[in-house]
Amino acid sequence: MPNKDIFTGSDASLVLAVDDNSVEEGKLADSLLTEYELSSVVGELRDVRVQVNTEVRAYHAIGARHASQLRTGNITITGSSERAHINGALLRLLLG
Repeated sequence: MPNKDIFTGSDASLVLAVDDNSVEEGKLADSLLTEYELSSVVGELRDVRVQVNTEVRAYHAIGARHASQLRTGNITITGSSERAHINGALLRLLLG
């Protein structure tokens, strides 16, 4: 029995961030941000929509008619936007 929440908004900022400096991708992203002194905001999004699906599973004990526990299942987060305005100079820099 899924639980679905949909969050909508008009505008958002697209941000480039370093999640983890200990992995190779994080080191490369961090060096790119510091070398070119880039701002973390790289674009804007229009008509943003984020959907969060939470799955709840019922646990039935042996011999019980009704569920004795509700356990969490998979959590799926998806999103979309109608239009993205991205810094073209940054795209050229990232693509090489």
